[in-house]
Amino acid sequence: MKTFLKDKVFSHMGLKLLALLLATLLWLAVMNISDPTISKTVTGISVEALNGDAIKASGYLYSITSGSTVDVVVKGPRSIVENMGAGNFYASADLSQLSVTNTATISVETNESIKAENARKIEITVVDQYMNVSIEESAESNFQVKVITRGSLPDGYALGTPVATPNVVTITAAESVINSIAEVRAVVSINGLTSDLTTKVELGCVDAYGNAIDETDMTYSASEVEVTVPVYTTKEIPINVTTKGEVASGYGIVNIYYDPTSVVVAGEADNLDTLDSIDIAIDVTDGSDDIEQNVDLSDYLPDGVIIGDSTDNVAVSVDVQQYETRSFSLTASDISVLNKSDDYTYTLTLTSTGNVTVMGFEEAIESLTTADLGASVDVANLTAGNNYVIKLSFAESDEYEISGSYVVIVNIAEPQTEAETEAETASEDEGN
Repeated sequence: MKTFLKDKVFSHMGLKLLALLLATLLWLAVMNISDPTISKTVTGISVEALNGDAIKASGYLYSITSGSTVDVVVKGPRSIVENMGAGNFYASADLSQLSVTNTATISVETNESIKAENARKIEITVVDQYMNVSIEESAESNFQVKVITRGSLPDGYALGTPVATPNVVTITAAESVINSIAEVRAVVSINGLTSDLTTKVELGCVDAYGNAIDETDMTYSASEVEVTVPVYTTKEIPINVTTKGEVASGYGIVNIYYDPTSVVVAGEADNLDTLDSIDIAIDVTDGSDDIEQNVDLSDYLPDGVIIGDSTDNVAVSVDVQQYETRSFSLTASDISVLNKSDDYTYTLTLTSTGNVTVMGFEEAIESLTTADLGASVDVANLTAGNNYVIKLSFAESDEYEISGSYVVIVNIAEPQTEAETEAETASEDEGN
């Protein structure tokens, strides 16, 4: 039996070993052809900074200037490598081992998503192997909380002034981070609101360009605030603009222009019911040129009422022009006698030349006639007599005024009797 085994098993041993070697090589060749070795670059692997507390314990803070992500080249069987991504790796840098230039070596390995036997079949080469950090002293500063609203309210509603509680927070961070903070914001959505809103909101910081600031190693005295957003009903009311005072002598107001002529206000219904218009009086005292003002409408609103749209100013322009003068020569026939009696006859004698000076804007006086002046004299309760001196009156006008005061001499006589008329006639005949 032993001889048999020796003859069968151990005979031609060299050939058998050669066959086994060839079979192994063939198997390796086939496996390599069906699952070849490939290389792949994987980018954007997040790097965890370890042991940063060692820096903080020394009274300093750090910020990562580069190396917060890392790229690697992976080499191995295609079946393993071709589907690998950043999520299959864990990268870290130990900040307790910083070099004199404040750099830490980044190490990368596969995470639990890759089986151990597959992990042993791949090679990982880190492209840029260093994390750079900036180490600074800690700084502290107070910041006003600014409430930012997102969205819009339905028609008929307006937003009041949102209030944050607390409205000031203290932030502790690296000095460069503190210096880069432009605003501390609490962002709240108001879309579709029809009543007041009170909610808790987390805080965030932005720089001067509106970019969010990395809050790593930043601490707040309050990480969130309570924001109250008032929502009011609205009402559209007219704006009325008038003037007060008198412009300079010889000048007048041609027109008053202003825009807008109405505004939307907002508030509680009870407060809105008491407001029907906004009345503005522009002081024109001693004015001799056009007067232009921007008026803050909020100064004319009662407590509990605010401007409900984007218009919070009204632009007012008062057109002030110098008066022109024009002289009119009156005759007795241009003067009406008011309240005269049928029992008397009236004779009017004008003083001086009868010239009347009218002062007004050129376009208003250039077409005037003496009849338009409406000159009149009132003889009510006067009896027969001579040389009554009575002040002339004129028709009122908003477009011009009479410059000066004018009088007329009025003689009042009783009508002649028939005998007096015949005697006068006879006397005239004798004279002829």
